Amino acid sequence: RKHEMEKLQEAFGPWGLPLNPNTVYSESRVYFQEGEPKAFWLSIDTQAKVKMEEKIQTMVEEPSKVQIQSLVVGGLILARYSGDGDGNVYRARIVKVVDNTVTVRYIDYGNAEEGLLQSSLYTWDPALEVIPAQALLCCFSLPHGANISGALDDHEMQEFREVMQGDHLRVVVKR
Repeated sequence: RKHEMEKLQEAFGPWGLPLNPNTVYSESRVYFQEGEPKAFWLSIDTQAKVKMEEKIQTMVEEPSKVQIQSLVVGGLILARYSGDGDGNVYRARIVKVVDNTVTVRYIDYGNAEEGLLQSSLYTWDPALEVIPAQALLCCFSLPHGANISGALDDHEMQEFREVMQGDHLRVVVKR
């Protein structure tokens, strides 16, 4: 599996390697997932990501054997996403473990899901670590280290979402 993932990594182009300030990311393949100016998630959209996700679906055909009690916050896991209607499984990081449920953040999209049961969780395959997470936690910064203060009201949040959902986002890595 690791060899398959390494071969697939090449198809990601610059997105298949950790982000680097010396790399040019010329294609507009980035879209807003969720958040606010202080912390928002951008997701990278490539055909290689679609192929990786197809491979993941074949890796999890057997029933889940994950025990929630053995999971730790920050650990990687495969988790079924209930919001897409297809019940597909995606790469995720554990955010919280409470009683018999888990909250995860999907590392290739940036969205989170709460209340996942054991039946929705699958063992992480280390071969998947060859390809870096395809979602980025970002924030806007102001000149001279000024901070963004206060929360946006409903109208401002709507305006922020509209701007962020446009077709013009590109990645420039500063650090």
